[in-house]
Amino acid sequence: SYVTGNDDHPDNSQARFGTSNDLKIYHDGSHSYIDNTGTGNLYIVDGGIVRIRTASFGVDNGDGSEALLSATANGAVELYHNNVLRLETRTNDVKFHGGLVGIDNAQIQVGNSGDLKIYHDGTDSYVDNLITGNLRIRGNAAGAVELHPKGGQYGLRTIPDGATELYHSGNKAVETH
Repeated sequence: SYVTGNDDHPDNSQARFGTSNDLKIYHDGSHSYIDNTGTGNLYIVDGGIVRIRTASFGVDNGDGSEALLSATANGAVELYHNNVLRLETRTNDVKFHGGLVGIDNAQIQVGNSGDLKIYHDGTDSYVDNLITGNLRIRGNAAGAVELHPKGGQYGLRTIPDGATELYHSGNKAVETH
């Protein structure tokens, strides 16, 4: 049968659907719920874009003990893994927590046209400067810029306001004065 007019339900009463009341819609006086307790998935079907209007939005696991996603109007969007924050949007950037992993041939591209690329092809690693201009590696006033051909072995050191040193098999071979 069809309901005409309002179908009013006071607090703590439920609109129930399914032979075993698998889907319930209700308000407990403080919070509103769409509760899918059945064996299947809850689908929201729409031919266009589904928009949820709210000041903040969160997705938790089934019993509400673990955050999966959080979004706040005029604020951050946060993604969680095993209830640990892993990625968040901020005012001017995106911050990741933990590691950022790219599979072979996945590229980190920077610049409007992908001007700088950092990637690993499965064998070799690359830093490519593809557009005109210099590739600059800069240090600070207190520390040297160093290239190491392998861990714990100097190849090249440039010291701020000081020498440039060239090494062979980890031994200093040339130094500027």
